[in-house]
Amino acid sequence: MGEERAAELLARLATDPEAVQSSEVYQLTEEYLDGYPLETLRPFLSSTNEWVQRAVAAIVSELGSAAAPLAEDVIPLVDSGNVRVRFDALEVFLVCGHGAKAHLFSYVLRALREQHPGLRLSVMELVSRALPEQIVEGASALLSRGEVSADRARILRAMGEDKLGRDEVLGLVHS
Repeated sequence: MGEERAAELLARLATDPEAVQSSEVYQLTEEYLDGYPLETLRPFLSSTNEWVQRAVAAIVSELGSAAAPLAEDVIPLVDSGNVRVRFDALEVFLVCGHGAKAHLFSYVLRALREQHPGLRLSVMELVSRALPEQIVEGASALLSRGEVSADRARILRAMGEDKLGRDEVLGLVHS
């Protein structure tokens, strides 16, 4: 495809996002995987346009760990009105939320309360694939932002440390 075509598609995404086809989003993804500058995606990650969100969320989630420099910029997408956009954002936090970015996994843990049943089930699957440090750091971040009680954070951290009993797991699932 080439950098010129990538720039053209990004310009269309900015001016007429509904006209960008899924095959073109795939082409953009390939360009980013081949080294096209990630910084060119950053302005799109804060868009409130659902068409733009769908495209950039799909691209970033397909980049895997290469998306780590953009992981913090993905946060606004977890509040998208589009379920697929929210899932793609959460998937980025699973893949990129390690080490200094482990706190980003808090958004996955927060989504355990998701109202959409399909998304909540997908979130449970993401949590099952998480590293212990992600769960522990994510629970601590939720607590520090005041999004969970100390008891819930303790249970989440215990889950990450594999120290939960049956009753605590059931309490967490049903809360």
